[in-house]
Amino acid sequence: MNKTVENTLFKSLIILSIFITLQSCKERKNTILDESEKSDLTKTFEYKLKHEPKIFLKYWSGMSVDESSKVDDILIADGSIAFDRGTYTYELDNYSITMKFNFNTNNKLESITLKSDIDKIYSLYQKKYNLPDLVDTNLLYQCYLDNNADYQPVLTYKKIGDGGKLSQVPAVLLDKTPPLKSRIYFDINDEEYNSTYYTKKFYKDEFTVDKDSVFIVFQQTLKDIANPSVTWSLEKNKEAMSAQQNINGEGFGTINYPESGITGHIIASNSRIKTVYKYYVLEQSITYFSKNEYNKRKNIIDNNIKKDSLKRQTEEDRQKERKEKSINEI
Repeated sequence: MNKTVENTLFKSLIILSIFITLQSCKERKNTILDESEKSDLTKTFEYKLKHEPKIFLKYWSGMSVDESSKVDDILIADGSIAFDRGTYTYELDNYSITMKFNFNTNNKLESITLKSDIDKIYSLYQKKYNLPDLVDTNLLYQCYLDNNADYQPVLTYKKIGDGGKLSQVPAVLLDKTPPLKSRIYFDINDEEYNSTYYTKKFYKDEFTVDKDSVFIVFQQTLKDIANPSVTWSLEKNKEAMSAQQNINGEGFGTINYPESGITGHIIASNSRIKTVYKYYVLEQSITYFSKNEYNKRKNIIDNNIKKDSLKRQTEEDRQKERKEKSINEI
């Protein structure tokens, strides 16, 4: 092979090598661009709305507040939810169920809670997930008669429409009930007192339904009412209530005639005795979690239980040690 041929062949190999290298770089660059484009696509709201696993309606775990607002608009438009006076409601079976969106400290959605009229919609869940029946419960836990500590008869009232003119309170609205020697307790199981305090509750305070990697947590708590319900002795007096209605007139309201007529304040002040009803309020909720968020929550609860258990055990051991030490010192 002569020198000219060798040089030509060598040049051809170099050119081929450069071409292959350039082509490889181009393909690699295209691959990088494709992956970048895919990455950008998966970050779009439209992509997430279509592909992200949903925890409730069109909402997904980890969505931002802005993404949540966009989904709100979609669901409001199709009638699935409503928004009024700062509150979102889930429109289901002729009920408007209050919704609560639970975001973490990074403003990412963790869960969604339904928190009103749960007893009204429970039958839908019961049928779908084969859940136990609701159980009757009496929310009243104490009922008694007591003297009115604020008894201070009001003898005059302002006549409706007469400005500041004062009239004498009718004798029937001056309570003649004798004061009690002591408080009288009633049986809370007596229907006369508890009929308005019966309601339906879950068969247990918390239980979970696993629905295709979405966990639905049913919860309930009993909360004590700070101000119990009170019925005044004059309210149980038919003649007194008839006199009040005659003075106030049909459909009377202090909104139209402020401080006029026989007001609730007069009825309370003029009553010697009060019937007190102490009761709980039942709060129920249904919360939707992704599997990941549910497991996080479960781990936190389990760890807290372990800490509480360890704390109790430590205190018991400390008390036992003190007791043994005291015995030894005798």
